[in-house]
Amino acid sequence: MVVARQVVSDIVNAMDQLAPTVVKKVAIGLLSTIHSRHISYEEQVAQLRFKLADIYEMEGENKEAAKTLMAIPLETGQRSYPPELKMRTYLRIAQLALEYGDAADAEAFVNRASMLQNDAKNEQLNVMYKAQYARVLDHRCKFIEAAQRYYELSLVPLLTNSEKMQALMNAVSCAILASPGVQRSRMLTTLFKDERCERLSSHSVLQKMHLERLIKHDEMSEFEKSLAPHQREVHDGCSILQRAVIEHNVIAVSNIFTNVSFENLAHLLDVDVKRAEKVTWQMIAENRICGSIDQLDGFVHFKRKDALAEWDEQIGELCQHVNNIVDLIVDAHKEWAEARIESGRIAATS
Repeated sequence: MVVARQVVSDIVNAMDQLAPTVVKKVAIGLLSTIHSRHISYEEQVAQLRFKLADIYEMEGENKEAAKTLMAIPLETGQRSYPPELKMRTYLRIAQLALEYGDAADAEAFVNRASMLQNDAKNEQLNVMYKAQYARVLDHRCKFIEAAQRYYELSLVPLLTNSEKMQALMNAVSCAILASPGVQRSRMLTTLFKDERCERLSSHSVLQKMHLERLIKHDEMSEFEKSLAPHQREVHDGCSILQRAVIEHNVIAVSNIFTNVSFENLAHLLDVDVKRAEKVTWQMIAENRICGSIDQLDGFVHFKRKDALAEWDEQIGELCQHVNNIVDLIVDAHKEWAEARIESGRIAATS
């Protein structure tokens, strides 16, 4: 067994000198031969699978590459693998999963990678994790969370300027695609105040979103060209961007009119009357706008929020935001936070 294991190791080491097509055939053949005794050849099997995954990825066979890496027993094998290797492999599988269009698989392996951040202690890997997590949220259509992650990424010192600008552009795209609400309004404000966004082609759409102005069809069509394929998906006869812009325009109209007929609203939204009524009804039902619908007369009546109630709501949101920041600080610096809390208790009792 020892001699056989050494022979397999020598073959694996010699494969670096061979052409990829030969390596692929040899790797598949060896894996098939030692499959029944893979526990005895765990190290060699892992090396073969890494080499085979490289070739599959080079050939564009992303699903096969991911399946090959998934078969390596990083957690359940007899060998102990370094946290850095495990984290890098999980992030690679997540990347491959996104390439072949399985966001659920990608999310599962990004979550595995997240649990290794403290053990890996590698800043570059942590940045890779942040980038991959943002992409997963983006592909899962969790656009507001993705926008927040992309924006955080655009501020990371380890990235080049071009990488930061790409992350910023992704943040703007996701913020625009997100459904209207408090979180998106906050994100749009943050992006609009960032001077770097003025250099982006999407700045005019960002500006109108932030200022709650009507966005025209030609502006939307121009912006749509910059979107990734998964961001252009159509549901119920309407793309993600079209729906986001229609909902935004309903809010813009509600800032101009106290009431408007569905016929005129449809004209302003550049959609048919049925869709205008359906979108407006959903937004009112979900408390994203204040108003009521008069179906007999075919009108929608918009209501302004009470100024004091809106002010109280904003204060509550600010307090919640501060609490979230405190939680993040405590998670990142537990010992320091506990010491500060304890000193505060002593000061309060003295």
